[in-house]
Amino acid sequence: MKTSVVFLVIFIQSINQAYSLICYQCHEEIGKNLACEKNVLSVLTESCTANFACIKYISTEYNLTTVTRGCAPQSKCEELKAQYNNALEKCSTCKEDRCNSSIMSRSSIVLSLVTCASLLFRIFYN
Repeated sequence: MKTSVVFLVIFIQSINQAYSLICYQCHEEIGKNLACEKNVLSVLTESCTANFACIKYISTEYNLTTVTRGCAPQSKCEELKAQYNNALEKCSTCKEDRCNSSIMSRSSIVLSLVTCASLLFRIFYN
């Protein structure tokens, strides 16, 4: 039983990695609609091509601050730093499904990992 649960967890992880990366996709002015800024669960997602990452960046041009989320090459933040100079406030890339969301959504990922670890602990030590 214990072995089959471990194999099931490994199998699910391998299937998850075989599919393309899924990222939130949106672009909007900060303070307008708040969907892209804070409530990303309500925005569209897109499947990235191979060797791309999820990206989130905040930039200000002509007194207009925008937030952008989507797929991009891993090096896109460096390109944006050169393009926007000091106008790029924040930029990050990541390589997990929907990882370009808010901190709140990342905490649900941590909760899932803790739950899995707890389950495995109960299986092996009870």
